Amino acid sequence: MALEDIYTELIGEHSRNPENKRHLPHATCALKGHNPSCGDEITLELQIEDGIVKDASFTGVGCAISQASTDIMIDLIRGQKVEKAKELAEKFIGMIKREITDESELEELDEALALQNVSNMPARVKCAVLAWHTLEEVLDKAIWDYTEKLREQYAAELKEVTQLQKQWALRKPVLDAHCLALQKEIQKREQEIDELVMEKLKTGECPTSQPEGI
Repeated sequence: MALEDIYTELIGEHSRNPENKRHLPHATCALKGHNPSCGDEITLELQIEDGIVKDASFTGVGCAISQASTDIMIDLIRGQKVEKAKELAEKFIGMIKREITDESELEELDEALALQNVSNMPARVKCAVLAWHTLEEVLDKAIWDYTEKLREQYAAELKEVTQLQKQWALRKPVLDAHCLALQKEIQKREQEIDELVMEKLKTGECPTSQPEGI
């Protein structure tokens, strides 16, 4: 079977039986994509945890190419870091726009390479890239939200540190005074002990050590 026929069959299989076409119960972000020229409409749902695309799915309607492209894309990005998923989306779009033609560079697109010839069908280009553009947008939003979350956490931690610094500034004079008082008390006790020892020595009540005779 020729490679082109294999690719055609692959696209057909993904469009007829898209395993990733379902609602994602634990999605952390979602975005709707629409291609008015063909009527394609998808809602992409992602579950992103610790900067990784743990799971993804889609719902919606569209032509065979848009449905297959979305299903293949989800297989490719599942388990990837957000930055890598975004890189793959950019690479796929670059392939369809013929901006990236190096086979070794495109190799990591795996089954998505089956859609490379869509670049020869201008009317279908938007169908193929719909999911990938939607992915870029939702990842940008996820990155922004994550950045804002980190900023909020940093602001909260900074506020806590500032409060601790203020508390320390208030307590430090008290602690310094307490330490100074303890130091004076110790010096006083040492002086009293020295005076007592001297007094005992004068009265002969405090024996001194003598060198042993031969």
